[in-house]
Amino acid sequence: MSKFAELHSTTSTTIEDVNNLSEQVVAQFYNVRETTLKDIELEFKLEATGRDKTLIKTLHIDYPNEISRDKKSATIRIPSLLKAEYRILLIELEVPEESFSTDKSTRILSVSGNYSDMRGPKLLSLTRIVEA
Repeated sequence: MSKFAELHSTTSTTIEDVNNLSEQVVAQFYNVRETTLKDIELEFKLEATGRDKTLIKTLHIDYPNEISRDKKSATIRIPSLLKAEYRILLIELEVPEESFSTDKSTRILSVSGNYSDMRGPKLLSLTRIVEA
């Protein structure tokens, strides 16, 4: 079961009761069948505004993540998501008040990502800009 889980980036289980063996094995196959996105990588970059001292302070998510040394970019890696599953991510920024003009919106953060779609042999990308 653990080898199967490792190959398919899903959870593994220990078989404790052989009477429930078929249920436990079927559950593993169901998770793989319902996996729709795999190898998700999200990259966050702060937009340079010249005098801006905005920093990425913390990423609040239980997946492997890394904030760059200069705290201007970060990456999150999510192994897979099941059909209709979602994750909430909180990005804590350190934004000095004097960094932005109050009379117009300012780009703060760009988000880009890549993932494999398990429903078809394609690699998809996305990009979003966050303004304040």
